[in-house]
Amino acid sequence: MKYISKSYLMAYDPETRYGCPFKWYLIYVKGYSFKPTKAMQLGLDFHKCANALYDKLDVGILEGKSRREACQIIQKFLPKNDVYLNFAKLESDRYSVLGRRFVPFRREFTINNGAKKGIIDRVFKVDDGLMVEELKRATRKSYPIEDVKFEVGFYAKLMIEKGMKVTLGSCFFAQDGRFEIFNITEDLLRKVDERERRILKGIEDKNFEQCWDERCNYCPKEIRDRCLEGRFNGET
Repeated sequence: MKYISKSYLMAYDPETRYGCPFKWYLIYVKGYSFKPTKAMQLGLDFHKCANALYDKLDVGILEGKSRREACQIIQKFLPKNDVYLNFAKLESDRYSVLGRRFVPFRREFTINNGAKKGIIDRVFKVDDGLMVEELKRATRKSYPIEDVKFEVGFYAKLMIEKGMKVTLGSCFFAQDGRFEIFNITEDLLRKVDERERRILKGIEDKNFEQCWDERCNYCPKEIRDRCLEGRFNGET
């Protein structure tokens, strides 16, 4: 069964920084497989490492440690660069504030609801509700907050439909060490629903036009050249 996921939707949406209806068509209809770009691979590596941290870290060793000491301990399990230093600072801050709730309630949490599916980076218990969190290796400047809110809102909507109480969304931008938190409101969920419906309507209507701009750089050269030379004409 082919699930509707956040990636499935955003890969089509021309309003995102990398969405392209024609590229979506090549992937999801024609079955093309694109290797991740260097930037995408760095992001995948960051997620893999951030997730593996909790397989290696005994949270008990942070008991009674200062924020600085906790950060130094966490750094031992991570690669040595500024992105991971920022991540270590985030997690040591979280431990200082939340104590034993430092460990996420869920991580890499898969949720299905009918034809829709999501894999959520982090879920935290906050007061009597849940907070959905996205990890981004990118900077805040390069990743529009509206796209982040759509991603988090998509996950929150799935969880709410399954009877969970989701009250907060958050995103950590690792390159500049910035953490943002926002409320999951009815207005946000309505915007997510409207954007989702618009994307699915475009797919249903078979609107698979190319986006001729900097997004072409996300495609492999051989695919980009075929597009620019018109050698895909008639494919759809």
